[in-house]
Amino acid sequence: MYFLGLEASKVHGMPKEKSNFGYDNEKGDYKTVMNDHIAFWYEVLEFLGKGSFGQCLKCFDHKNSEHVALKIIWNQEKF
Repeated sequence: MYFLGLEASKVHGMPKEKSNFGYDNEKGDYKTVMNDHIAFWYEVLEFLGKGSFGQCLKCFDHKNSEHVALKIIWNQEKF
């Protein structure tokens, strides 16, 4: 089962961007887009918060049909 998030306002990657091709901000945080997919499996439903090492998202797992929390670690070398 795949989820594509077709109705989401997607971030369009740019090869020359320093921050993960434009998918992260300058601090290394993932640019969260509601209703988009992560790994064609999880649908992003809600931003839950930030912590010491990244951010947490409430998502729907389309393979197992359940709600989950995903922690996304900052995109920085030290992490």
